[in-house]
Amino acid sequence: MSAPLAVPAMNRHTATVIFLHGLGDQGAGWIDLAVNWRRRQKFTETKFIFPNAPSIPITLVSTCLPTCSGEGLVNRS
Repeated sequence: MSAPLAVPAMNRHTATVIFLHGLGDQGAGWIDLAVNWRRRQKFTETKFIFPNAPSIPITLVSTCLPTCSGEGLVNRS
């Protein structure tokens, strides 16, 4: 698992937002959101953190796929 990505506050740090991504994604998949807000001078006192989940095998539709996941999925069929 790689270290989380962080975008520091532009001004005085008054808030922190931690983005939790979905299955199969990484923190880098969401960093453009913070970059866009920075370009538009939005949330300038907010630090953004984009953590990465470890890559683990999950069970889905009778297969075992290595992907980024906080928890495994269960085939309920």
